[in-house]
Amino acid sequence: MQWQELWDQDLSQLRNENLDIEKSTMAVLLTPRSSRMEYGIELTRRLLQKIEQLVTSNHGQLVIFRTQKPSDQIDFEKNVFLLNGKYYRASQKQRETTTEDVNRGFQAYTIPIRLQDWRAGPRDGHLNEHAVDQVMEDLAARLNNVIPRL
Repeated sequence: MQWQELWDQDLSQLRNENLDIEKSTMAVLLTPRSSRMEYGIELTRRLLQKIEQLVTSNHGQLVIFRTQKPSDQIDFEKNVFLLNGKYYRASQKQRETTTEDVNRGFQAYTIPIRLQDWRAGPRDGHLNEHAVDQVMEDLAARLNNVIPRL
């Protein structure tokens, strides 16, 4: 579905996004990356480094994880989207590259959502309880060797 259709039918949170100034969860899709995004990546990495230092100083280990929704796996590389009279070039590969750049050097996991019916609702892209259970089970399996046995 095209961005304008999502906007027109109010089928996503797109109306809450501000792509012009990249105050948007979708900004990580925009390609090429802007200088604002580059700054955001660097700032986020510095914050994660400080968090990791604090966690380590308290004898812990920082682990980062994110989910991968089935729609995130659809490659629309180099597609241009129209929204309210403006064109945006977006790419799932750009999202992946940005995420990799943020997480580089940290222990990070991507947990795919394997359920077809994973949404909290038709207009709510959050995970429903079954998807949360699936993600937490998969994350626990990955962390099995990370968490020390007592």
